[in-house]
Amino acid sequence: MKKENEEIRICTSHQDELRTPLVWTFAFNGAEYWCPYCGKNEGMMGAGERVKSTAILRNRLKRFKKLSKDFLDAKCSQVCNSMMWEGKRITPDQLPQEEKDKRQKAIDDWKYEQKPLSLIIKP
Repeated sequence: MKKENEEIRICTSHQDELRTPLVWTFAFNGAEYWCPYCGKNEGMMGAGERVKSTAILRNRLKRFKKLSKDFLDAKCSQVCNSMMWEGKRITPDQLPQEEKDKRQKAIDDWKYEQKPLSLIIKP
């Protein structure tokens, strides 16, 4: 059950156009919050605007997380100092070339503002 006073952070770059919840991620160096609508990323201190959490914003955040999962996973693998791969801890440069290419494609394929609003707004 959600608390009455729970807040959610939204991007301040286009809050009048589309109130977009910021996604917490480690995919960008020095920026823990990312806007999946415009690409803005900010550090945890002072990122976005805190607003009252609503069902619409929570559903929008959930939907954006699902849509951006492959992109964020690929970005994370580029900025981390190590990762688990087939049961071994490796550095990103030790990934097989095929896997590097697959992850780069996920990054290249991501387009900002490409999602129809019906995909973003509906649960």
